[in-house]
Amino acid sequence: MVSTDSARTKIKQQLISVADTLPFEKMQQLLDFAAFLRQQHGSVSQPELDKPQETLDEWEKALSHAEAYWFSLPEPIRLSYAGKVVALTKDRILDSDPQLQSLKRRVRKQFANQPILYLDADAELLPPLIIHSPKIG
Repeated sequence: MVSTDSARTKIKQQLISVADTLPFEKMQQLLDFAAFLRQQHGSVSQPELDKPQETLDEWEKALSHAEAYWFSLPEPIRLSYAGKVVALTKDRILDSDPQLQSLKRRVRKQFANQPILYLDADAELLPPLIIHSPKIG
């Protein structure tokens, strides 16, 4: 049984690595497929995969709020993170690290299924892009 548990753990880690590279919509499709496989397997309990915790709009709002929080911080605080990637959520800096993958691993353990913004601390806030549409008629 130990070898089966070890193999399951290895597969879970591989799935997490793959999911890290996918956009949100593809991650949702991966979850939907996993729920389908669970249903085909004859699982009795209702999988948590069928219950999205937040809609895409709520997720995007949370990430946008985290970005606004970062750029609202005083410049000396932001400069103290120079050369690092910062993990942010709502009104909080969760962690930072020069290596994105190391940071993601640590943050995911504590804040799974929560919108986390990973931002290069040296990034600058860009002005909004305004596109003017032509006047017709």
